[in-house]
Amino acid sequence: MTGTPDEAEGLAPEVAAHLLEAADADELRRLADRIESLAKAYRMHLDGDCAVSVVTGPRVVAERIAQAQAKVRTELRALVGPGAWRPGAEVAHRIVAVEPDPADPGCRSLPTVPVTAYLADHRFAVIVTNPETVIVSYSGALLDATGALFEALWSKANPDRVLSAVDAEVAELLLAGATDAAIARHLGVGPRTVQRRIAEFHRQLGATTRFQAGVQAAMRAGAAAAQGRPG
Repeated sequence: MTGTPDEAEGLAPEVAAHLLEAADADELRRLADRIESLAKAYRMHLDGDCAVSVVTGPRVVAERIAQAQAKVRTELRALVGPGAWRPGAEVAHRIVAVEPDPADPGCRSLPTVPVTAYLADHRFAVIVTNPETVIVSYSGALLDATGALFEALWSKANPDRVLSAVDAEVAELLLAGATDAAIARHLGVGPRTVQRRIAEFHRQLGATTRFQAGVQAAMRAGAAAAQGRPG
């Protein structure tokens, strides 16, 4: 990148990323604890109002996960941990995954997910407690909590889009504390063009502030560079 933004002192990207991760950690921990406590309760069949079953055995577990996709009417939602099965393109889906897939517009990524789970519409959930055990919930608090957890993580997750070189440069300038006017001068465009670009960052990256947009875009560009893709 050439030129130096002139309006503010920057913050190192690795420091910014650490601050964002720390801010999210407590909320993610609370969400994970909620699911874990409900799962324990249902394993002991403490809630008689919910249709729930505990399934064990690798073959049957695989069947239940496949069933979640086969019985989808409108959308499959999935929280996908490392190495876990993920839905195919033949079914409408939204995925929050640890392993991103930039070719899948329905996939967003997070550094970690607290549980692997699959939700067929709003009708039932398959929650993986370990490789040989799943809980299948058809109604009640566990189904509702799993859906709420998915939506909360979906809103926080980064869309797995590949940044252009200009996007990556704008991200660097945002992290350096540059104003819209400084970024516009640096890129040789008008301030309104910069404002539209930053607004698109907010929408596509799920950011709520320009600082978050810069951090998340810079992290995305760094991940793309590490994998040998263009930023």
